[in-house]
Amino acid sequence: MREARYYIVAGHGFCVEAEAECFQLMENYEVFRVASAPEQLFSLTIGQGERPEYSEEFRQRAVGYRPS
Repeated sequence: MREARYYIVAGHGFCVEAEAECFQLMENYEVFRVASAPEQLFSLTIGQGERPEYSEEFRQRAVGYRPS
């Protein structure tokens, strides 16, 4: 069953719409959950489908970072 949940993180409201099992993977967001977000920065709809065959990873080094 699809549902929409609303969150406010660092003052930014957003909505996530997904199947109930997706929210089991988002337990760490429960502390930010609200009944409704009056002003939403974005809305994310998670659909079901096949997983892409590739993935890309982006990393940003901190200023002054020197690997040991």
